[in-house]
Amino acid sequence: MDKWLYQIHEATEFSDQYPDLNEYWGIGKALESLGVSSLTMAHGGNNYCPFVLHGKLDPESSELIRDPYYVDGKIYYVGDEVSQIF
Repeated sequence: MDKWLYQIHEATEFSDQYPDLNEYWGIGKALESLGVSSLTMAHGGNNYCPFVLHGKLDPESSELIRDPYYVDGKIYYVGDEVSQIF
């Protein structure tokens, strides 16, 4: 993943709201109706909520650095896509 500038972070590094499956995502009740916990690890549950980031973060400002990068001699660009998996 490093080769393509993808990084996995704990979602709480960016916002305390991200791992809230009830309030932020609105899927808590659906999970509970299936007998699955709606709590992430950040809230005392077993569900891990990573944040997948494409690009690098500036260590001082935590802003996304959007410089082009090269893989095997070909230029690529950082997109606006952000993924969250829980």
